[in-house]
Amino acid sequence: MKSNAPVQLFGLIILLFLSNCSKETPGTIGGKDELPKAALSYLADHLQPIDPLSLDSFEIWNMDQLNHYQFIFAGESHGMINNYDLDLAMIRHLNSIGWLDYYTPEMPYSFCWFINRFLETGEERMLDELFKPFRDTLGWTKENREHFIKLFQYNQSLPVTQRIQVVGIDIEHVPENP
Repeated sequence: MKSNAPVQLFGLIILLFLSNCSKETPGTIGGKDELPKAALSYLADHLQPIDPLSLDSFEIWNMDQLNHYQFIFAGESHGMINNYDLDLAMIRHLNSIGWLDYYTPEMPYSFCWFINRFLETGEERMLDELFKPFRDTLGWTKENREHFIKLFQYNQSLPVTQRIQVVGIDIEHVPENP
């Protein structure tokens, strides 16, 4: 019998993504005060705390499970500094088990093209220019900039064939991008 786990996981990811993209109060759906009982039950049964500083926290994502997937989507609450640590920890873990080659942050193609140039050269001046149009937005933070510096440093520790490439799939919000 085929497992329903991929369908359940996909459903949970969509639920988390939609709940994190809404303008409603966190923990509500459609203005209601609580998540549906089925979602709360699923989360209670599958909750696993993680420590972004420890790759061991991600042992739940093993190759047997990941071989069924080509993409992992992670929802986030915008403007949260901890997102960058968690993002990098997931990238490091998934790359360390040979599963991740491409990172698709919520950024436009043009921005990611320049990020890839930065990942090749390490030229921080390029990052400074790249982030200028994002001034006064949630994307213009020292933590976001530092995230890409840490990704560059991580990439430099890898053989060239295992380095992460960044692919932008979001719309172009800032026409002033270089």
